[in-house]
Amino acid sequence: MRRAALALSLALFVGMLVAPVGASAVPLDTATRACLTKKFGAKAAAAIAKAKTLNAKQKRQLAACTAPPPDPGGGGTSSEFPFQNLTLDFASDPWLWSSAKDLGPFQPVKIFGRDYNGYTESALTFMMLKIGTPVISPVNGRVLEVRDQPESKDVELYIMFDEATNSIFSVDHVKTTMKRGDVVKVGDVIATVPSWEGEEIWGGYEFMFVRPEKNLAYCPINLLDPKAVAAAKADIRAVMEKWASMAGSAAGNPYRPEDFDRGACELAEVPLKK
Repeated sequence: MRRAALALSLALFVGMLVAPVGASAVPLDTATRACLTKKFGAKAAAAIAKAKTLNAKQKRQLAACTAPPPDPGGGGTSSEFPFQNLTLDFASDPWLWSSAKDLGPFQPVKIFGRDYNGYTESALTFMMLKIGTPVISPVNGRVLEVRDQPESKDVELYIMFDEATNSIFSVDHVKTTMKRGDVVKVGDVIATVPSWEGEEIWGGYEFMFVRPEKNLAYCPINLLDPKAVAAAKADIRAVMEKWASMAGSAAGNPYRPEDFDRGACELAEVPLKK
């Protein structure tokens, strides 16, 4: 999203947990309502269906009937390290490697926490991707919101993966057919990469995880399942090295020597501007 809209995005993260007047906080399908009635009684199910804001007890009750089952390989099973991937299949070589002139101004993986022209990067951002590149879910969860962005000709997709802690991640500048309430599992294709602002032959997107109550964004790499960290850092290093060798002196923002080892996290967390 455009940087001037960052404060608005943060407000959306907080506000998404409160439904519009006349609607429940989370839309209940027939199966979910039946589950709530069976487990907690008709009165509790009716209260959740009518609630504009869920209290802590109602959130736990709803999570018991809406949280998707854990994937056999993990995903959403650890609150400390919830992510099983970085939303991108590096093995598919998704980058549009073109001329050094085209590559020069852009880093294929931007460094989380780095100052770029006065703005501190608060997402794991992938650039210079092939149009149509799949974006995959790093967790089991449920679509919370799909926000249309006419100014950049794309959408931002928000997915809730831990109802109890209001844990949400988003992918921004993507195209998707998903809608609110859809269930996703680790590895599912949740979006694709469109042309950047509808004008470029390449695309890019942001993978973001925030804690609204702390006004902080966190580097997604540090939230990876420990079993996936080494491979992810090796994938990122390989991309950085290829870009550095191709862009050469045309690189507008060259990687620093330390970037190749730490996996695109200059900082662990970044304060969000209000």
